[in-house]
Amino acid sequence: MLKLLGNEIHRSQWSSYEKTLTWTSFLLSYFGSLRISELISDESTAFDQDKILCWKDVVFNGDGVTLHLRSPKVEHAGGDLICLFEFPVPGLCPVIALRRLKARATAAGLYEGGQPVCRLESGACWKRSAFNSTLRSVVERTGVAGEDSKVTGHSFRGGIPSLLAVEATPAAEAALKEWGRWRSQAFVSYTQFHIATRREIFGRITKLLLK
Repeated sequence: MLKLLGNEIHRSQWSSYEKTLTWTSFLLSYFGSLRISELISDESTAFDQDKILCWKDVVFNGDGVTLHLRSPKVEHAGGDLICLFEFPVPGLCPVIALRRLKARATAAGLYEGGQPVCRLESGACWKRSAFNSTLRSVVERTGVAGEDSKVTGHSFRGGIPSLLAVEATPAAEAALKEWGRWRSQAFVSYTQFHIATRREIFGRITKLLLK
């Protein structure tokens, strides 16, 4: 499905910046299992930099990137750290896409630490309703979804956990809860994300996606 969405974005008449912004947001939402409220603003002219992802919260480190979600939906002290790594298919890699968006944002004068990652070329925030409208439009053009399909940004959140659940093992269950940031008494005590753990899980995700 991601490949189909990418093809439709590539064929669109949007500007290079718009294509990069849209594709990067899709990849981050999918591979990071993000809640759309952690990435996209409710309003086009106002945002809370402690609620949505800003450039100051993005740190590139070697083969990956760390995203600091300061106030995730399920809040706890320090927020959440989302560690993503380079995917072996460049066209589907969230790290490469985010680097490209940073370069285009810099060229457009939109790269500022305290500003949202998801901004339009006008400088306005990408409003959540507009994001969902764009997503539905792209999905419809692929022809794989029915007219009654309820696709929203939240649809990306369950993608990776659902993929891991196919393995149906205790290790896979633990991995999907770690990746999706779900806490429960049935799972190990939650403290903080660790890069080594996320890297191991991402290796498993990569193998499943490349089957």
